[in-house]
Amino acid sequence: MRIPLSLSVVLFVALAACAKKNDANATDTAAVSDSSTTTTDTAATSNASAAAMTDANILAQESDGDSAEVVVGRYAQAHAASSQVKAYAKLLVDDHGKGLKEVHDLAKKLSITPQPAADDTARQETAHTLEHLGTLKGRDFDTAFVAHEIQDHQTDIADAKKAAAAAQNPEVKQLVEKSLPELQKHLDRAQAIARK
Repeated sequence: MRIPLSLSVVLFVALAACAKKNDANATDTAAVSDSSTTTTDTAATSNASAAAMTDANILAQESDGDSAEVVVGRYAQAHAASSQVKAYAKLLVDDHGKGLKEVHDLAKKLSITPQPAADDTARQETAHTLEHLGTLKGRDFDTAFVAHEIQDHQTDIADAKKAAAAAQNPEVKQLVEKSLPELQKHLDRAQAIARK
């Protein structure tokens, strides 16, 4: 599935606006929050969120993840210096484009409207990633993009495992589990590029 460049630009602008709004909210929240919050508290909240995920949340997570990879991958195709990094970006666009279609098709089949979890920040994170990558050129861009993909795919694999465990509908569970080998392939490829 190909997403027109104009749609990618519109998505980026919308994501950037969401990120700015989220930054303002985060500043307000940070001023009020107690700085003594521990990692254990954060992990407990994260585990509670994963356990409380609905199939609509899981489909939203999958859709947003695939959309982000398509947008960031297209940006990298246009801005990467290395042909190897450009080829990797194309792989991400192609694979996650197919994944996005599969998520949308399943959501339609099951009559589930994807709904991000209340604590989901995927769109804001994508806007921040594009904003950061937009400040880089040449080898610096390639290095940052590949490092982002390593970290992002490690997170995606962990999130997918939690989502598969939380899925209620067997078809939703199967969709998430099917994505794991591909996510691992993308991680392995990014790590191989980084080693060179």
